[in-house]
Amino acid sequence: MLAPYQVFPTRDGEIMIAGGNDRLFASICGVVGLEELVADPRFHTNPDRVRNRGELCAFLEAALCEHDTEHWHALLSAAGVPAAPVSDIAEVAQAPQTEALGILQQLDHPSIPGLTVTALPLSFDGERGLHRSAPPAVGEHTAAVLLEAGYETDEIAALAAEGVIRT
Repeated sequence: MLAPYQVFPTRDGEIMIAGGNDRLFASICGVVGLEELVADPRFHTNPDRVRNRGELCAFLEAALCEHDTEHWHALLSAAGVPAAPVSDIAEVAQAPQTEALGILQQLDHPSIPGLTVTALPLSFDGERGLHRSAPPAVGEHTAAVLLEAGYETDEIAALAAEGVIRT
């Protein structure tokens, strides 16, 4: 419904740009050196830009590939355009905001040294919900669950002997 409003490649990565109105579109064009697009009838209004998204994006991609993501992010942000670098999982995991929010939780595990997992995505009274224990080993609770489900001990042993389950 909006254009441009998507991820664009840069010389060294990707950047999300949200040009949700005519003013922002003009700012984007000014930053990337495509001022002539503002007066182009194909891109005059948002419906025009949506209709001609392919052409518009081709112009923007060509311009944005000339510099690194941080270059564009700084210029677009200074111009008041909502934009953000696209991060990969490793970058997100190492980001100061991830640490500040307590998104990752380290757990003691008997066979996985330095186990780090995603904490619960909830906060209770301002505190992040944390896992109470490390995940169980494969099969660690199988017998107990099957006993609770009505299996007999000898049936569980037979399933384990046949390799159907691990205990």
